[in-house]
Amino acid sequence: MNKETQEKWAEKSVNAVNKVFPEPEFDNWEGCERLLSSALECATSIHHYVLEKIESALLLNRTAYYLQHAKADYSQIFPLYQQALTISENLLGNEHPDTASIISNLATLYWNNGNYAQALSLHQQALATREKFFGKDSPETISNLNNIAAVYYAQGDYAQTLPLYQQALTMQTNFFGVEHPDTAASFNNLAELYRIQGDYAQALPLYQQALTITETVLGREHPNTASTLNNIALLYQAQGDYAVALPLCQRALAIKKKALGSEHPDIALNINNLALLHQMQGNYAEALPLYQQALAISEKILGIEHPQTAQSIHNIAYLYRAQGDYTQALSLCQQGLAIRKKVLGVEHPDTALSFNNLALVYQK
Repeated sequence: MNKETQEKWAEKSVNAVNKVFPEPEFDNWEGCERLLSSALECATSIHHYVLEKIESALLLNRTAYYLQHAKADYSQIFPLYQQALTISENLLGNEHPDTASIISNLATLYWNNGNYAQALSLHQQALATREKFFGKDSPETISNLNNIAAVYYAQGDYAQTLPLYQQALTMQTNFFGVEHPDTAASFNNLAELYRIQGDYAQALPLYQQALTITETVLGREHPNTASTLNNIALLYQAQGDYAVALPLCQRALAIKKKALGSEHPDIALNINNLALLHQMQGNYAEALPLYQQALAISEKILGIEHPQTAQSIHNIAYLYRAQGDYTQALSLCQQGLAIRKKVLGVEHPDTALSFNNLALVYQK
């Protein structure tokens, strides 16, 4: 076939795969996986033949979203989103809701990778587009409010986070009702903000409401259910109620492994939490290999210079300090602090905690 014929067949393939590639929500992941190799072949063709069509942008965006959330395969995702964004901007313009959706997804990827400044800028851009297109009080803007709040939360700016989470929850309740997965996610987000600030009395009923909704609407084996279970476990752990926390943490990990596989950042978080539970009960022999497993996953998927990797390093340092191995603890504390200073800055609460942990090691 000559080049023109090859290009026509490539365009037909993109159109065909785009028609059948499902929306990449959890319930459709099996279908996404079946078509993933075809979608990636199409992505190569889109790039090679410069197939600037709406169908190309839609397929690239959905493929990237699936890889991001189901597999955390970040190495492939950036070019897919960027290619989708370029096509959408060229065909639809910068201020189109479809372009805003791609920008929002790309922003979340930056957030996943700990690049909060870039994530915030892109989320704000997407919000401005959606507000202009749909109006400020529209369901289409809620996800952007939550995303911006999540960036402020990750930066430790809880004063900025709270009103955004509250606004998003009010809007979701008004538009979707209480028994909706997005409303449950907002209850969970708000509860997490209260928990991290030590306000357990405010957090627990919000978590419980989120769990009831997710189990009813999404099912007991859904990753969102697991996330809420994990957060409730963290709350009981913080209060010293390890007997309640442990089975919740174990159940959350089992659900996440079934849904996401063994090498995913969310799995690393759950393993870290399980390790901490064992450590808090003095089970150091059980805690250490779990911490090391979580660190290995974070380093492989997210890289060395990522906040989650720094957290894993600090957790291991904390364990060594508890065992009296101050030489190992000192080296790890210094490594974790260096990552947090570089990625989060010196004013972040997690960086302050790193300074405090290092000081405790020096005192010994």
